[in-house]
Amino acid sequence: RSATHRAHKPTVMGPCLSKGSSEPNMRSSGNMFTSQADAKYSAKSRNILILFGPPGAGKGTHAPKIVDKLSIPQLSTGDMLRAAVAAGTEVGKRAKAAMDSGALVTDEIVVGIIADRIKKDDCAR
Repeated sequence: RSATHRAHKPTVMGPCLSKGSSEPNMRSSGNMFTSQADAKYSAKSRNILILFGPPGAGKGTHAPKIVDKLSIPQLSTGDMLRAAVAAGTEVGKRAKAAMDSGALVTDEIVVGIIADRIKKDDCAR
């Protein structure tokens, strides 16, 4: 292969949202969160796989295969936001208000909806 077509090795990343991680820049408490308010989003130690890429890169093609192979749930922030809006939850109402006004849904809303979702039994691994 030519130099422009070299295969890229995957990047190995450390645990996300885990207590006691040895990742650099951790606070002395061993928690990556800087305030008590942020600590509510901390989670048990677990492996997290995130697929990033532009439209058409294959995220939607590969995600179901990964879900089946590893027996883990697929979490989509878009799906979670639509479900919260449809269910009429407090977060859903806030998200709907933002979307209806043409604004972006805030990080606080998205992080909150993810934090609620990862507490469910299927995300225990």
